[in-house]
Amino acid sequence: MSVRLELSRLFVAFTIEIDNAFEDRLQTAVGQAKGPWLTSYAMWSNFLRYVPSEGIAFGELAGLGRITNVDGVRRWRYVTYGEDLKTPRPESVVRLTRSGALAARAWGPLAVEIERRWRERFGPAAVDGLRAALAPMADPALPCHLPVVRQRMYAEAEGIHRPPADEPDDLVVLLSRVLLAYTLEVERDAPVSMPVGLNVLRVLTPEGVAVRDLPTRSGVSKEGISMVLNLLVKAGRAVVETNPTGRGQRVRLTAPGRSAYERLLERERAVETRWGSNLDRALAAFDPARLAEGLRPPPNCWRAQPPYRRWTDQVLADPAGTLPHYPMVLHRGGFPDGS
Repeated sequence: MSVRLELSRLFVAFTIEIDNAFEDRLQTAVGQAKGPWLTSYAMWSNFLRYVPSEGIAFGELAGLGRITNVDGVRRWRYVTYGEDLKTPRPESVVRLTRSGALAARAWGPLAVEIERRWRERFGPAAVDGLRAALAPMADPALPCHLPVVRQRMYAEAEGIHRPPADEPDDLVVLLSRVLLAYTLEVERDAPVSMPVGLNVLRVLTPEGVAVRDLPTRSGVSKEGISMVLNLLVKAGRAVVETNPTGRGQRVRLTAPGRSAYERLLERERAVETRWGSNLDRALAAFDPARLAEGLRPPPNCWRAQPPYRRWTDQVLADPAGTLPHYPMVLHRGGFPDGS
């Protein structure tokens, strides 16, 4: 069993379940037609949770959470800082809007609620066993959620300073911190990042794969695929060309791309040897089919609507084969699945 793969699936499944619950709750509160652009658990954990009701200076806020796309959060009507700037000044006061305050009230209890659902679904012993295995490996100095990837999509954890009194111990926080610690160790000497290698390089072949098929094969969104292909083509690890057998384009894996993927796997095997024995039994208690029971979205959620419904149906039918092999948390809200 791959520790990284099982950690990733649990983390992504928990995140999908909590995002669906939030969307359903927020739409009930504000109405579907009037609601702001959808937020996500990544946006809540990395940013919104650090904005108090009275507001906070951006300079102070930047030292608490992983701030990404702050202008997007404002354009999505969750915060305001009173100036027409993409990035506010250090002294600018960031405040929650009415929608932001509603979102904060909805997000607050959801991690505990989803963990309670997991206890009912998998049994208290499975969740307690996972907690006990994760806790000694979850460095409290790491962020509460995987940071949004940047540039070459390597993990970053520097510059995060949270007040000790505000440290949650939710199951999803433990999953995130352990997965991030594992990632930082693997990527330290890896030629390519884990989101790039384990999701996209993994499914490429020298013969070529249709670009339109990559989201389904990798579990990564079209926007994420576009970002990864740009990186791979620039590095000479893939070639995008006209598909000679049909419409659109195909992408071929090059020899440097294959070499980078193999070196990433070699690096991961070395880390896995040290990590596996502590987590194997706890992770084995979570059957993928039971995970899927919590991933069916309410009918008013975006994952239940076209064009995303097709991917959701694939997840429900085969979560082990459809979920990404590693979370790719992007600036577009941070959904770590095939959104």
